[in-house]
Amino acid sequence: MISLKKASIFKVALFFFSSLLIASPEDFLGILKSLGVVPQNSSLDKPVKTKRHSLPFLKYPILSADKPIGYLLLREKGEVEEFGISPFPERKLKIPTDFPRYPYFLNSHSTSTAILLDYLGLRGEEDRKSFVATINLFLEKCLCSQPGKPFIYDIAKGLRDFATYRKVNLKIEEIFKSDDEKKALSFYTNKVKHGEPLLVSFIYDKGGEKKELARERRIADSYVGLGYLKIDEDIFLILWDSRTEGFLAKNWNSTSSNIVIMSVKLE
Repeated sequence: MISLKKASIFKVALFFFSSLLIASPEDFLGILKSLGVVPQNSSLDKPVKTKRHSLPFLKYPILSADKPIGYLLLREKGEVEEFGISPFPERKLKIPTDFPRYPYFLNSHSTSTAILLDYLGLRGEEDRKSFVATINLFLEKCLCSQPGKPFIYDIAKGLRDFATYRKVNLKIEEIFKSDDEKKALSFYTNKVKHGEPLLVSFIYDKGGEKKELARERRIADSYVGLGYLKIDEDIFLILWDSRTEGFLAKNWNSTSSNIVIMSVKLE
């Protein structure tokens, strides 16, 4: 993974990017240019107001030769929540290229879980869409006696049930940011440094810092974690987003109430 402290070309980035709170969108785009993440002729279009999980954001389209190639998503106070670029410079940033790239189907939790299990060779004869549907049978549960009949997705439990069904042994490690933020981030960075894809869920429930609620993923988005960008003290997780069928980079200090990181291996 890229460490700006080791590359002289990135010294300007460190100076301007020491705090996301004071960096303007144009400054941030300049850093992406210095990293080679976006073309040198990139520019920002006028922002549009948008909402994610009822939270307000400003979304700046990123243009190259007057054509859209991505976006910056900023919070109300100017902090960068995430950015997406297409095509993403995955080889330059040493992102694994051998993982199966599923499009979104049913929900992000089942799609991302299916990607990990396919990566482990557990898809079998099913096509990808059918495999996601199979995984969803193990993950999705309706709390139909509750108001609104919410769906929950306890992925760890679903994986254990899937392993029993397939008669395989899975080693499942589930780490919560709310338990120990430093430990959780270290777990993520160490795993992806060694080329292991991870399941990453951003939790947006009120009270989501509690593990019992976070594990249910009532209001949450799941991705496949494949890398990260470190800029001084700021960390952006590089994720495969099945909904856009592309990569995005999401701030570790996002507006989520919790982040759940999961490693899944065959034993």
